[in-house]
Amino acid sequence: MFLSRCFLLYALFNSVVHPNIVRCKDGDTFVLPLLFLFLGCYTYCVFLLLLSCRDTLHLKKGRCGRSTFRVAQMIDTKQLCSKLDGVLHRFTTHGKGEDLANCEDMLSDIKIATSAVEGAAANQSSDSPLPVKVLEELRLLGSACWNVTMRCTDHSREHERRLKVALREFATRSFLLGNFVYSEESVRHSYFTHHPREAEQCILMCLKTSRDLSLNHMPEGSKALLAAVETIVPHIPPGVVQRLPHLKHRNLSWEFEYTKMEVMWNLGHLFESSQSCERLAQMLLRDNTLHRTLLETFFHFVFTVGSAEVEPPNECFIRDMLMSSINVQNYLKENGGSDAPCRLPMLRGATLEQMALSWLREGNASEAVRWAVEADSALQSNTSALLRLKATAAAGMEKEASVQLREYVQRLDVTVDDAVAVCFDFQKLFTTMESGSVESMQLLQNRTKGTSAAEGVTFRLVQLLLHSKDTESCRSALQIMRNECLDFEDPKYRRYCFKWLWELSDNAEFSHGEAVESLEAAIRLADCASDSEINALQLHLCTKYVESVEQGQQVNMLAKPKDILLRYTERKPRCVFAHALLFKIFVMEGSETCMKEEIHQLVACEPSELVIPALCTAINCCLKRNCLNVASLAALQALLSPVPFADVRTELEVLRVYVTTAINRSCAHSDDDLYKLTQRIQNILSEGSATLKLTHDEVMWWTQAFLLLGSEFTLEASATSIALFRAAACIAEQDPSPREAGTQSPLLAAILCMLEDEFRLFSTGNPLIDLADLEKHLNACRDLISTTYTAECRVTFLLSKSEWHLRGPSIETPQEMDEIVRELSTIPVPYNVYEALAEAATFEASRVTTECSYLREFAMGLFAKASLDLMERVAASTEVRAGEEEAVAETLTKNLSCLYKAFTLGSDRKEQMCVVQHLMSFLSLPVMGITVGTFLGRYGAVGERGVTANNSSAFALLLLEYFTVEAWNNSVFYLHINNTEKQGEWARAAWALVDILPPTHRVVSALHALRGITGC
Repeated sequence: MFLSRCFLLYALFNSVVHPNIVRCKDGDTFVLPLLFLFLGCYTYCVFLLLLSCRDTLHLKKGRCGRSTFRVAQMIDTKQLCSKLDGVLHRFTTHGKGEDLANCEDMLSDIKIATSAVEGAAANQSSDSPLPVKVLEELRLLGSACWNVTMRCTDHSREHERRLKVALREFATRSFLLGNFVYSEESVRHSYFTHHPREAEQCILMCLKTSRDLSLNHMPEGSKALLAAVETIVPHIPPGVVQRLPHLKHRNLSWEFEYTKMEVMWNLGHLFESSQSCERLAQMLLRDNTLHRTLLETFFHFVFTVGSAEVEPPNECFIRDMLMSSINVQNYLKENGGSDAPCRLPMLRGATLEQMALSWLREGNASEAVRWAVEADSALQSNTSALLRLKATAAAGMEKEASVQLREYVQRLDVTVDDAVAVCFDFQKLFTTMESGSVESMQLLQNRTKGTSAAEGVTFRLVQLLLHSKDTESCRSALQIMRNECLDFEDPKYRRYCFKWLWELSDNAEFSHGEAVESLEAAIRLADCASDSEINALQLHLCTKYVESVEQGQQVNMLAKPKDILLRYTERKPRCVFAHALLFKIFVMEGSETCMKEEIHQLVACEPSELVIPALCTAINCCLKRNCLNVASLAALQALLSPVPFADVRTELEVLRVYVTTAINRSCAHSDDDLYKLTQRIQNILSEGSATLKLTHDEVMWWTQAFLLLGSEFTLEASATSIALFRAAACIAEQDPSPREAGTQSPLLAAILCMLEDEFRLFSTGNPLIDLADLEKHLNACRDLISTTYTAECRVTFLLSKSEWHLRGPSIETPQEMDEIVRELSTIPVPYNVYEALAEAATFEASRVTTECSYLREFAMGLFAKASLDLMERVAASTEVRAGEEEAVAETLTKNLSCLYKAFTLGSDRKEQMCVVQHLMSFLSLPVMGITVGTFLGRYGAVGERGVTANNSSAFALLLLEYFTVEAWNNSVFYLHINNTEKQGEWARAAWALVDILPPTHRVVSALHALRGITGC
């Protein structure tokens, strides 16, 4: 307690030594106690130290764990001073680096102290007021705290400013409590009647603190202090004000109302602030003797308020305040004033501008125009002209605004940058007069021609034209850049023009010629571009050249892009875009060699994912120009590429191109190529069946294409032909409209062709279709044949059915095979059907591991049946025209072949003798007026002399030789076992055949020699 008293005495001493301690407004001071007062206060304080009351202020722990004051009927100033002692010490000594937590602690302590004072003030008017000595201590404590806050001048530090405001609130409330402001009316009146200087101090402290609290958004405390002023003022006796050191120089009513206006504005109570402003204006209008400083303060505050941004509903309050200022200005103008000739017109014009801006912010442009016109008439400045222009444009008077804009950009007091900015701003505002901004910018360009700003204005003009985005503006910008911007010196301007010219080339409204002009101009600005940009620009330019030629606009433009691209590919040999463009050029020139070379170049290009799209583009170009050979090559390269297609539909179309060129014989291909092609298509249709659905027309096209490829482009039955016909059948089965007319025929044809080739392969011992698939196809074929019956279809079906039975033999197989042969007998089938079926049975007989006599007998019977058919054909050909001997010889040879195959299938010599007997009967048949044997002997003799071994006579002699040797061997066999009868039978057959062979034949010579040895 002693330290707090010492601190209080120290503060009082400072108040004497430094008389400028308590301030109401910046620059206004009043002098507190003189040295005499100090000595008196010192004695009084010593007296109070001895009489201070105890145990009236208690400390209580709150929920948050901090100590708070509990106010009783009286306040313990000892503990209050002790609490404030530490706060004031830390406030005056804390540094900039002090922890903000300490500031929060100080604020909390000050708040506790202020709450204690507020509690005491609330009870001051009750039956138990505070003692006089306590009030005196509080008054001195408040004065000391106030003086300490005057040392805080750094308003940039937020925490220090908050501490200062909190201390001032405590100081003011303590000072008011100590000066009986919160006492009963009679006590307060009696006190201030005899102590007007204390009333003066209370008023000034309240006004200052109320303003500070409002700036810190503390409305309750701020309003409470204003209310305290209203309770103090009535108690000051009339005439005393002139004797007070500070209030005699002030208009108390004015300052109170001004402070209230400012406080209400700070608190966001705009209505109350505007009312105070109106009352201040009325004071100014009624009293001409008010100090000029008050007038300027009023104008300054209203001007500041007029520039503030508030919510649109509150704009009316700002306008009310501005209107009050205008009324005062009008009054001063009418009644004259020392600064009326120069300052008032400027202030009036500025206020009118603020009024116009307020209407604009609220959205009432029509009303804003009226005020903007008055402001421009008053100021005649570029800012007022600009405001008038904005208001006019916002009001929708675009024609008038366009005229004003042209006038504005030609004003000499408007800088070039400001004029350019205004043109850009108003281009966004104009809706019907879009050209107004461009015309104004063109006027500005003419104004700056020949100056250092000309280049920048031209650049901005181009920018403005491009912002318009309409075709004519873009064309104008293109012409300006081509004619004027290519000589720009500023690299930044050149860079932007380069980018704009490049972008304009893609304008959909531009012709190809204009696009080419744009890109050619951009090439001339290549010094401000990177290498990658230049490369891309060259490719873009070449693309436009090629497109122009494709559309027939400029046919003679191929030389330029060709030259550019050839140089480009030297730098980047694997650029897919460059080679794709070169390919297009070669297609247009018709150079097939160069086209094929570029196709191979495209395959090796990078990035690899663009190779397939480039090849597809090349295919389309070739198809348009009917270059089917190159299209086929491109399609093949695309299909052979390891890069996958982006989608199966594209891959299917490329395959379609390749198939078309193959059918058209535009490219050479092998069976292996066709097989791989078929497998790829089947994979596509099977893997993509969920997403890829063929239309009816597509199904018919692919089915017929594969039927054609399998029928005409495979030399014989093979795995390729089977795959082609199977693919045709699979595609036909995917037809979305299977019941349409003509739909079943391709499916049946595909299945029959597949089954026919499969049987041919089976007859040679190389079946390809497994039994399950074969059965499935047979079932499908059975259903289709029932509706479309022809002999050929039936024969193919029966042969495939026989294959199924032969490959999967069962108990019913002999019966089923006999039934098939009987049914074939009812159909006029050629001999080769039986021969093929016999070959198949022979193959199966050789394949099975167990003895299968039925298959051999069945095969022998079929060979015999084929032979009989041939014999009937020979018997029917009694008249043979000249030149048909070769055909007759071929038929005879086929019969000999069937007989020999049957001979080899004989299980014993008895069965073989039956075949030989058929042979003898065959040789005795008449043909061309002679027997078959005689014909073969003559024809064979001729063939042996002058015909190659590939003709029918050579095969016939060979087969006769086989029979002769076999017959001789069998006769020798029976000779050894002494079976004279059978030996003679075989010997007669052998010598009958020897008589047919030419005399010079080696077998004839050999047998004659053996006959002399054996005597057969």
